[in-house]
Amino acid sequence: MPLGGDAITNDIRMQSAPRRRRLRGAMLLCAWIAAAGLVGCTPQQYARQADRAAYRVIDQKQDIALGRKRDFSIDYRPYEPGSGDRRTMLNGAPLPLGPGPIRVLTLADCLKVAFHNSREFQTRKEALYLSALSLANSRHQWSGFYGSITGEVSRTVEDRGNNVNSATAGLSLSFEQRLVNGGILTVAAGLGLVSDLLNMDGTTFTSSLSTTFTQPLLRGALAGLAYEDLFRQERDVAIDVLGYERYTQTFATDITTDYYGVLQRRDEVANERANIERLQTALRRVTVQVEGGQVSRTEQDQTAQNLLNAQVRYAEVTQRYLNQLDRFKITLGLPVSTRIELDGEDLGVLNRRGPAPLPFLDEQALADIADQAATAAAEAFDREHPNDTDPVSQRIRGAIIAQAQAAAYEQARGGAVDEAVDLANAIALHTQPEVLRTLASLRDATADVAIAANNFLPLLDLELSASVAGKKPHEPFGIQWHRSTRRAQLNLDYSLDQTDNRDDYAAALISEARAVRELEAFIDNVRLDVLESYRGLLQARRSYDLQVRNVAVAVRRSALAALEQAEGEASARDVLEAEDDLRQAQNGLTGAMVSYETTRIQFLASLGMLDVDKNGRYLERDKPFLFEQLGARYGNVDDIGF
Repeated sequence: MPLGGDAITNDIRMQSAPRRRRLRGAMLLCAWIAAAGLVGCTPQQYARQADRAAYRVIDQKQDIALGRKRDFSIDYRPYEPGSGDRRTMLNGAPLPLGPGPIRVLTLADCLKVAFHNSREFQTRKEALYLSALSLANSRHQWSGFYGSITGEVSRTVEDRGNNVNSATAGLSLSFEQRLVNGGILTVAAGLGLVSDLLNMDGTTFTSSLSTTFTQPLLRGALAGLAYEDLFRQERDVAIDVLGYERYTQTFATDITTDYYGVLQRRDEVANERANIERLQTALRRVTVQVEGGQVSRTEQDQTAQNLLNAQVRYAEVTQRYLNQLDRFKITLGLPVSTRIELDGEDLGVLNRRGPAPLPFLDEQALADIADQAATAAAEAFDREHPNDTDPVSQRIRGAIIAQAQAAAYEQARGGAVDEAVDLANAIALHTQPEVLRTLASLRDATADVAIAANNFLPLLDLELSASVAGKKPHEPFGIQWHRSTRRAQLNLDYSLDQTDNRDDYAAALISEARAVRELEAFIDNVRLDVLESYRGLLQARRSYDLQVRNVAVAVRRSALAALEQAEGEASARDVLEAEDDLRQAQNGLTGAMVSYETTRIQFLASLGMLDVDKNGRYLERDKPFLFEQLGARYGNVDDIGF
């Protein structure tokens, strides 16, 4: 008669006490193994483990790439906790949303918000985190513990109606250490259990210990070959850390550029408003003159039409300003409904301060050279024309001095600019992460040639192993140390068909030659980028100097035209042209100032000449941060070589 659940229970109770205790012990062991497999860690605990592993890698690579540790976290909490909306906290107070007061943000405020809220910045941080986490995983695979737990309880109903009950469980642990020269050392332990759930006679334990060492003697025995993949990943993550550091600089300058771009647009709105006020004054003046019969109504209509055009232009510029401000909110990671304005005083400070000096160019030294040339020209003229006080002669003297001064300045400036560009090139080639990546690619291509050549060798592996098993079926932890099994084996494998290896070697040679060409082209492009950037700086500075003079002329012309119109000496067209030119000159001056300042800080950021803190505030460095330390750590990959 088949045994059901009750029958099994009765059969167990009929056994002697010792048997029951042994069976309970076996089942407890099964339960312990199953519980250990089921409990494990929670997903949140695993996430914290991943954080610790990734942050530990980043800390290590910061020491190598930067020589110091920097605050780094991928925590992203842009909004006020528990507020139920998307309000962002800034300096202890939430930024307003929807209707209500407007919060004025300075450049420092916007940088702080961007470094904590920007979605783009968060994505960049997460990319570095994932790169570090992948490296931590690779390190674990290189040398680490592995284990698994298995278990199964089943009941099988046979054709005759008999029930067969069984339980199996297993626990395995192993440690693997890979060696630089290709060797692999493995130590493993296993524990198994098989039971029919009836009694100890039907329960069997197995256990084992084993160790294996495998060492390639020919193919794969190249020094460092086994470590090559991990070496590249270690190096690439260090470069990623350097790249992230450079990204913080360029990101800060991008935010600054956008910030001043919004202020420039708002300044255009103010200039349009001032232009409208001047045109309204001009229209009132022309209207009085028309009524007095001094000018024709055509001039009045012309002035009125220009005023209408200015009002249309004002509405359009205002709309562009509001759109640009809303786009800037999104760049900062803020909702469009956030009620903010930018602090116009930052632009005022910039205009009052004037343009900062050109990088790597001593403008005072150039001015001194120009003054010396002017003094020499004056002395030469006075020697040739002693005591000549004729006004015409004095004007000629002034022109000669000015010409000599300008010529000396331009000549000295040309040489100084060439030196500045050479210095900037040297800095770029030893600070830009992409230079390091390209050099690393050439190093890897050269290593791939050696690896491909090594694959022509026969596979000759030496394998040494030893193992011991448990003593008895019911004594899982009793090991028969005196009955070990040891083995030494030499494996040889060599294929007479080397076509694949031949093709791989040829491809590796081509890849190496291509990497050399790509490096040469890349270096040329870096130098060209530096040259073009510096030319852009010079042009922006020249444009600013010209716009300053342009505004001065436009202001004087506008005032004179208004005065002459009031006296009947200038037409309405003269006034309108003067007002429009003044508006354009004012817009041009602001644009030139913003263009020069933003181009300059972007140029410095591209050379690693900025220090940025965790809130995005940046300071200019006296000296660039070079990557020699990182290059020396990973085989002098910073050696340009040409």
